[in-house]
Amino acid sequence: MIRIILFGVPGSGKGTQARRLEQRFGYRHISTGDLIRTEVAEATPLGRQVEPILAQGGYIDDAVMVEMVRQQVERTDVSKGYVLDGFPRTLGQARSLAVLEVSREITILLDIDDEELVVKRVLSRITCGNCGAVYNLEVSPPLKVGQCDHCREPLMRRTDDSENSVRERLKVYQERTMPMLDYYRDKGNLHYVNAALPMDQVARAIEEIVS
Repeated sequence: MIRIILFGVPGSGKGTQARRLEQRFGYRHISTGDLIRTEVAEATPLGRQVEPILAQGGYIDDAVMVEMVRQQVERTDVSKGYVLDGFPRTLGQARSLAVLEVSREITILLDIDDEELVVKRVLSRITCGNCGAVYNLEVSPPLKVGQCDHCREPLMRRTDDSENSVRERLKVYQERTMPMLDYYRDKGNLHYVNAALPMDQVARAIEEIVS
């Protein structure tokens, strides 16, 4: 079984590319962001605990994130493999993930270092709360304004997609996630893809790595 880990700053296209891999190869897309937003929307104890952290662009405790991913892997059909989007984000999470054994692991950094482009992408992002589809009002808008192309449900902005929150998340990414990349670089399975390119070119580069 294969595990693909997509890294990148907010707005680098992790969710979009993970869904493409799911459609192309059948690898299950596991998004910790979607899991957490579901907890918040359903006002579970965990959701109420993490909602203010998300609003400020902070990071959730490693132990909480690791357990959430472990449970999702166990209850989902991942026989073909799975794609992790938004996890791991810290060195502690990366080391804990090693407990979930796979026959092959590929890590891909969607690399983009233009902060203003990242902020613009995130502020132009709208999502479907029903099926999880993501659109960008600048480069990939829905066919009908405010409506998902796939399930026809209303589209919305994420509550944590404010400019202040994005810039804070970028700062935390540099502090917590960048050091973790050395861990995967040392393992010899870290690949780089220029995420500033158009989505289709990014997708082709990822498929070449995976294939």
